[in-house]
Amino acid sequence: SDTAIIRTIPLPALALRRDTICQGETIELNQEFTPGAIYNWTSPNDPNFRSNSPIPVVSPTQTTTYRVSATNRG
Repeated sequence: SDTAIIRTIPLPALALRRDTICQGETIELNQEFTPGAIYNWTSPNDPNFRSNSPIPVVSPTQTTTYRVSATNRG
């Protein structure tokens, strides 16, 4: 007989914000993170925006959508 060992890895923490800010203000996009996880942020509104920070701080000049991909290395 054979034995298989399966290890589960929890998903990375995310606590995304959906706030409205005024021009010139800054905001943290995420409020929680998992140490060691990999976070990749992009924005379809700003092709130059890329961040690997778990809690990026942004100051958009117009209504902006941000996307995140998060992977837990486990």
